[in-house]
Amino acid sequence: MPTTRYLMQFFRSGATRLLGGWQSAEVDRLLDAETAEFDPARRAALLGQLQSALNEDASFVPMLTFTTTVGLSNRWNWDNRYGSSIFFDTFSRRQGN
Repeated sequence: MPTTRYLMQFFRSGATRLLGGWQSAEVDRLLDAETAEFDPARRAALLGQLQSALNEDASFVPMLTFTTTVGLSNRWNWDNRYGSSIFFDTFSRRQGN
């Protein structure tokens, strides 16, 4: 996963994994700028600024993330009771399978 995409899921305002509600307009600006930049040297400089901003202000450090694995089968039903998240207890065997 590209660095910025990984960081966006935790630190971009409105992100799906934004833990604790921490937000920073400066971090949002740096993430957006790095995403739009094509020059490798400029991207590296922006990532350095982003790292400094996160070290200075962020309320947490993501040390572990989980990979989501999804499969498809016509033998199972999925009850979408938790929104878009998939948990084992939301599956049940279909009748006749």
